[in-house]
Amino acid sequence: NKEIVILPGPPMEMEAVFMEALKHITLPPKMFSRTIGFLDLTEPEVEDFTEEMLSRFSGVKFVTRVRYFSGPTVILSASDESVLEEVCRLFSERWKGYIYTTSGEELVEVVVKGLREKNLTISVAESCSGGRLSALLTSVPGVSDVFSGGIVSYSNESKMSLLKVSENSLSQHGAVSEEVAFEMAAGTSRLFGTDVGLSVTGIAGPSGGSDLKPVGLVCSAVRIVDSIETYTDRFKGARETIQLRAASTVLKRLWRLFWNEYYIE
Repeated sequence: NKEIVILPGPPMEMEAVFMEALKHITLPPKMFSRTIGFLDLTEPEVEDFTEEMLSRFSGVKFVTRVRYFSGPTVILSASDESVLEEVCRLFSERWKGYIYTTSGEELVEVVVKGLREKNLTISVAESCSGGRLSALLTSVPGVSDVFSGGIVSYSNESKMSLLKVSENSLSQHGAVSEEVAFEMAAGTSRLFGTDVGLSVTGIAGPSGGSDLKPVGLVCSAVRIVDSIETYTDRFKGARETIQLRAASTVLKRLWRLFWNEYYIE
């Protein structure tokens, strides 16, 4: 509970400067901050709304940032914490289906928290992402209470032997297809005995693409209890970028399904 004042100046002048300066120094008020994270919105959309809304709150400052693999964030600061709470409430009221945090957590932390709150366990099956989805989940301390394990089933043989993907699906639709992603998500849930199963299969490049299935094509699936949703995306960028975007997009989809809670009777 002590105040520390640091002043520049030559040693001979320090004492006089110090004593005089202390008469005029006032400490800034204590500042509070909130960080709001968004999904499926662009930074200009968020920034325009923030500028318009904060015109009513002169004491609140903000800056926007983009978390590359999740989405835009708004960092708010003010000396009155109750004002920040009101601002967060207004944000949630306007963008309630797009906000995953108002306290700065990473998306994966919110997903893991959601799994705990719903008493659900999770496992993953990956191909093109090469374990990056598992790495994201295991970056959260204590995730072992919900995360059972993951499989990097890179070859067709491993998909069939470990995840029980049918040979017919692979031959008829190819490894990069929603049909195979569906069976991979079901297979990892069955293998690890989990409530939630995530899967990713695609072409990370730089080679391996075709006119029908170009580099960056990624199919994924999210299984929650008895429901499975499948998706197809096209990502651009270098190999690592495609892998990271594929993994993070599956987490986005899981969060959104949690938010909708369509699978709960």
